[in-house]
Amino acid sequence: MSVMEWNRLRAPQLRALAQEDCLVILPVGSTEQHGPHLPFKVDALLATEVSLGAASRCNPPGKAIVAPTVCAGLRNIIWISEGRSPWIIQPIMP
Repeated sequence: MSVMEWNRLRAPQLRALAQEDCLVILPVGSTEQHGPHLPFKVDALLATEVSLGAASRCNPPGKAIVAPTVCAGLRNIIWISEGRSPWIIQPIMP
């Protein structure tokens, strides 16, 4: 059985899984820069893939679903060039 992803299920399917005490895996990953060679969302992408892998190994199969990934985080300094000139993000609220 393939891994069930929350976003691909319909409401009746989710209700049925809730009745069966299905495990919900919530991937959480930061959104921050890792240099010019990686995308901002790399941590969130990795969290999603690890969660999908964990769900695929659950026993019995189909007793775990992967919720939508929560992308979190804020870095105060983001490097926008390959040099050393940072762009400082000012917080909206102190």
